[in-house]
Amino acid sequence: MKFRDRAVVLLATGFTVGNIPFAPGSWGSLLGLPLWLATARVEPAAAAAFVLTVVGAAVWVADEAERALGQKDA
Repeated sequence: MKFRDRAVVLLATGFTVGNIPFAPGSWGSLLGLPLWLATARVEPAAAAAFVLTVVGAAVWVADEAERALGQKDA
C-alpha cells in the first residue's frame, strides 16, 4: 500500500481508534469532542463553515479509504 493510501486509512480510522474491537463507534465519538469544543467558542457562521469543511473532508477521506482497502465501509 502506498504512503498516501496508508495516510488516508489512518485518517479514516481516526488514527486507528476505529479499529478498537469493543465499541469502535463510541471511541470514535470521543475524537469528536475536541472538534465540538472548538466550534462551541466561535461565531455560529464560523462554526458552520468549519463543520461543513470537516464533513466534506471526511466524506472524501472515507471514499478514498474504501478505494485503498478495496471494500465498502460498513
